[in-house]
Amino acid sequence: MSVAKKQRRKLMRDDREFIWWVALDCDSSDMILHIVSDDKKFIAHYVLGQQDQERLVIIRGPEFSGATTGGPWQRFRCPCFDPHGVVTPSRV
Repeated sequence: MSVAKKQRRKLMRDDREFIWWVALDCDSSDMILHIVSDDKKFIAHYVLGQQDQERLVIIRGPEFSGATTGGPWQRFRCPCFDPHGVVTPSRV
C-alpha cells in the first residue's frame, strides 16, 4: 500500500519517490517533518526547532542510506533542516 499523497509534497531522489509533510505531533505540541518513501522502507521523523546539542532524526523504516537500522526505530544526530523554523523543499 502506498503513502497518502493528498496535501503532501513529492520529492524524487535517485529515481525513488518520497513524500514529505509537516504536521503537529499527536502526543505533544511539537511540529514534525515526516519523510516516507513510496514503498515505506524509509520512514523518517524530525522534530522542528530542536536545539543544536539535541538535534536528532528518528528512522522507523527498515532502510537508512542503503543500510538496515537493526531495529524498529533508531535515532541519529543530524544537521539542522529548519533554520529560522521554516521547512522548504530544498532543505528536505
